[in-house]
This record gives sequence, structure tokens and C-alpha cells, in this order.
Amino acid sequence: MRKLRLIFSILTVVFASLGLAKILSYDISLPLMFVSMILTFLVWSKECYDKGSKRDSYIFLGVAIFIAAITAFNIISTLSSKDKSTEIPKGNPQFMATVLGFEDNYILVDPYKGDEAINSMDMAFVSKDVISKIDVPDVKEGDKISVVYNGSIAKSYPAKLEGVFAIYPIDKNGDTIRLYSQEEINSAIDVIKKEFEKDWKGCTLKEIHYAGDKVSEDHQEFTARYNADEVIVLVSTFDVDESGGDGSLNPNSTYTDWNWILVRKNGGKWKHVDHGY
Repeated sequence: MRKLRLIFSILTVVFASLGLAKILSYDISLPLMFVSMILTFLVWSKECYDKGSKRDSYIFLGVAIFIAAITAFNIISTLSSKDKSTEIPKGNPQFMATVLGFEDNYILVDPYKGDEAINSMDMAFVSKDVISKIDVPDVKEGDKISVVYNGSIAKSYPAKLEGVFAIYPIDKNGDTIRLYSQEEINSAIDVIKKEFEKDWKGCTLKEIHYAGDKVSEDHQEFTARYNADEVIVLVSTFDVDESGGDGSLNPNSTYTDWNWILVRKNGGKWKHVDHGY
């Protein structure tokens, strides 16, 4: 029995170390650590009982049952939290930041606007394991993001934010993008890129990006006009060669802030319905 107790004690330390070292996620390492701890106390209880020390045996058994209850509660809570929501609780602090880099499951950011508690720091790690089911945007160094979190900041350097509800990209106008995920925006951009390459002869697309939530909301009339329920607006820059494209564009010119309007229904494929200034 003593050997078993030693084995389970070692396993408890091993699983705790794997979790702290982030070799295993906490969702895996913590339950394994607690199970090993429970088995350690159960073996200890049996040893005491066999030696005739029933009082100590019952104490260790009670501790094992208590830890088992906590473990069961945590597992159930973890499983239930997998059913994430797109609803973000109101009143939570948020801030804007510039992406500096990445480390493991964190985004290293430089806060510059918003919540004072985090804005006073020069750097912070933002967990990508968000509480909501809103997709974490595919960002790169230099991009701007908006972070909504529960206000809890780990005392470390750089500071770590674990209770992150959502991470939103910020458009070129400095506004937070909430209407569409990066994947939805990219799928709309792909539609225009393919059409541009096929139909816009004599033109070279230089840049195209999401115009922002406000601009898209300002074009909601297109949903009724084309029997759709969502509209997205993209803005682009493109060059026109000496041919003038199809003849309607100025030769040897550059068009900036050219809008592309797309609609879709029931989350289907985006359809290009209009363009221009």
C-alpha cells in the first residue's frame, strides 16, 4: 500500500507540473492531478484502517470525498462552458491595443485606449481561449484589436488576461468590427477578387478590405432590394491602364475608396450586387 501511495503522490506532482509548464492544458492536467490526489488519500485511509486507526482513516476518506466532489463540479462546469454564447455580458471593461507578437496561446499587445487598469501598462498577454464562441480574429503583428474581459489581471510581467470574453479586429477607421468574423469578411473579399480578375480587364486591384460595421449598416436597404438578410461593404483601391478598362473608367488613373456591396441570405454565399462611389 505504501508503494501505491508513493506512486499516486508522484503522479499528483507530475500532473500539476505538466499543467503549470503548459505542456498539458488545465482542462486535462487538473482533473488528472485531482484523481491522483484522491487515490493517494484513499490508499492512506486504507492504511490507517488496517492499522486500527479508524479516526485517521475516516479523516482521509472525508478529504478524498471532498476532493472528488470538487473535481466532479469542475468537470461538469468545464463541459457546460463548452456551450459558449455570442452574447457578451454588458458592463465589462474593454480596451484597444496593438498586436506586438504571439506566445503559446496568448497575444502580446500594447494597450492604447480604453480600460484604465490595463491602459496604464506598456504590454499585456491576452488569452486566445475566449469565453464566448465568437471566433478569435486572424491577426498579425501591427494589427489593432479590441478586447473585452472580466477585469481580472494576473500579477506578472507582462500582465496576463485569462478571463477574456471576446477579441475583435479594428478596421482602418479605428472602429471595432463586430458584425462579421474574419472568415466571413475574407469570403466576401474572395468573391470580389475572382470577379475582378475575370471581368475587370486593364485594371489592377491594389488593396481591398472591409469598410467597417457602420458603413455596412448604412447600406441595409440592399437587403430588402435583393431579398437578403445581410449586407457587407468592402472598399478598394485599383489602377486603370491606358485602355480605360471597359471604357467607362479614366485611363492611366487610380481609383481609391471604391465600394463593393455584397449581400447574402441565411448565412449563404456572398453575392456582389453593386459597386462604385
